[in-house]
Amino acid sequence: MTSGSRRELALAARSWPFEEARKLIARIEKRRSAGRVVNEVLFETGYGPSGLPHIGTFGEVARTSWVRQAFETLSDVPTRLIAFSDDMDGLRKVPDNVPNQAMLREHLGKPLTEIPDPFGTHRSFGAHNNARLKAFLDRFGFRYEFFSSTECYKSGQFDQALLTALLYRARREHGLQIGSEEIDISSTSPVRWVSTRNKVAPWVPQACDALVRAYYAVSKRADRAALRLKGRRPAASYRRACSR
Repeated sequence: MTSGSRRELALAARSWPFEEARKLIARIEKRRSAGRVVNEVLFETGYGPSGLPHIGTFGEVARTSWVRQAFETLSDVPTRLIAFSDDMDGLRKVPDNVPNQAMLREHLGKPLTEIPDPFGTHRSFGAHNNARLKAFLDRFGFRYEFFSSTECYKSGQFDQALLTALLYRARREHGLQIGSEEIDISSTSPVRWVSTRNKVAPWVPQACDALVRAYYAVSKRADRAALRLKGRRPAASYRRACSR
């Protein structure tokens, strides 16, 4: 069967993966008509590794993959599928099908990647279940990219989005003024790291203090924030506003 004949059959298909795929195509066409560029479509499925993977886990990835495959039959837009593990979730109860349950009960409420592996094969309970999940998905030939919540947070991958959300909320609720010509908080690739756990790190340039203080005032519990200044040096007015 040629790709053209497969597409013709897919266009006439009424099963729900194709119905969902057509909805995605309609969204893409709407965005493109508004002048927005669509380079790829990102599919995502999630997993809470508080227990071993099971048939429900399989179903989560399978259903998303079916829609993805239907979309790929109908469209030439490239796709990706992310399998995201919420491995920073706290352990709420001890599963019945794992060993060393007494040990696990001592760690209730802790993030899964900070709990010892009851099987003794990985650095944590979360890491063990993540490995089981990937082996499970690989066995059935799923195409996916694996992301760990712990790794995303610790690597700073989420910091730019968190900072953007916190500053946006602060501006709406407290009237925080941020000069868009001087500060860019929309970048997905931040180039500067600052520590806000206790105080501004001594190596942070003085010109950054105003933004750091704003973030620190919004959430003292945050470990780190990321920001990106436009240009090599901030405007003179901003330097004056940031002076200690």
